[in-house]
Amino acid sequence: TQISSGVKSLSFTGLSPDVNRLITLETSHARVDQYVANNNLVASRLQTMEGNVSQIFDTATNLKSLLVNALNNNNATALNLSQQADVGLQQVASLLNVKVGGRFLFSGSRTDTQPVDLSALPVSYTIPTTAGASSSYYKGDNFVFSVQADDSLSVDYGVTADASGFEKLIRAFDIVKKSPPTDRTALQHALDVVTEALSEIPDIRTKIGTAQSLLDQVNKRHSDFQLYTEKTIGDIQNVDAADAMTRLQTDATGLQ
Repeated sequence: TQISSGVKSLSFTGLSPDVNRLITLETSHARVDQYVANNNLVASRLQTMEGNVSQIFDTATNLKSLLVNALNNNNATALNLSQQADVGLQQVASLLNVKVGGRFLFSGSRTDTQPVDLSALPVSYTIPTTAGASSSYYKGDNFVFSVQADDSLSVDYGVTADASGFEKLIRAFDIVKKSPPTDRTALQHALDVVTEALSEIPDIRTKIGTAQSLLDQVNKRHSDFQLYTEKTIGDIQNVDAADAMTRLQTDATGLQ
C-alpha cells in the first residue's frame, strides 16, 4: 500500500506519533495560503492604483507646461486652453474612476460608487481659490482599507480621489476650462495650483508603493514558511519508496 500510494499511511492511525504535528502544520499552511491570496488581491489593486496615479502625474505635468507656454508667450487664445483643459479633466476623472473586480478603487468604502462626478464641480471660481474649492466632485468617503497580512501585521492601503493633490489638479484644470484665455490672473493661479499638485501627487504614489513593498516582503516570508511546511509535511507523510521496496522484498523472502 505504501509503494502504490506513495504515503506511509492512508489514515492518521498509521501516523500516530506525528499526528498532532501534522495537523498543526497543515492548519498553519492553510492559514498562510489565505494570507497570501488576500495579499496578492490587494497587491493587484495597488498596482492598478499606482499605474493610474503615475498617469495622473503625467497629465499634471502636461497642464503645467501648457500654462507656462500660454503665459510666457501670450498665446493662450491660440492654444485653445479651454478644450485642452476639458480633455485633461476627463482623463483625470477616468483614471480616478477606475473599477477592478466590480469595485471602484478610489472611493474609500463606497466601492460601488463612482468617486469623481465632474458635473458636481462649481459653476465658477473666485480667484484666488482656497484649498478644497472643487472637492464637491468627490462622492466617496474617507475610509481607509486594511489587510491582515500575517498573524501580527495589518497593512493600511489605498488612497481616495479627494486627496489634496488630486483635488488641486482637478481644480487647476477646471479653472482653465472655465476662465477666458485672456484672464492671465486666473491662468497664473491655475499654474500655481497645479504646481502644488505636482509636489503632492508623488507622495500619494509613495504611499501606495510603501503598502506594495510591505505586502511583497510579507509574502516572501510566507513563501519561505510554505516551503518549510510542505517539506516537513512530506517528511511525515511520504514514504521512502526504495526503503519500502526493500522491506517488502525482505518480508516476501521470509514468508517464502
